[in-house]
Amino acid sequence: MAASYWFLTRRIFVESEDGESWYYSSPAQLDELLESLDPTEFEAPLCREINDFKDEIIRQMELTEEDHKPAQGEQEVLPGDREQLLNENAEGKAKRDD
Repeated sequence: MAASYWFLTRRIFVESEDGESWYYSSPAQLDELLESLDPTEFEAPLCREINDFKDEIIRQMELTEEDHKPAQGEQEVLPGDREQLLNENAEGKAKRDD
């Protein structure tokens, strides 16, 4: 079984084979997701779907960013451990490349 992907409420949610889940909610995170996928073989259909709707996905993600901009003087806090997600994505890509 492969990871599952959904686009809901301005975010792309991912559920791994072992039940872990996380989401991507900004255009920068979307780019990171696309960079971690294999557009030529394993995730080609997924990449095509994301790219077909990329403009709309980005538009909605930008709305979320605008809605969640910290007020002046507040510090922005991003949900989740971004570094851990990037490492997991890189590990998954490395496993596919082997």
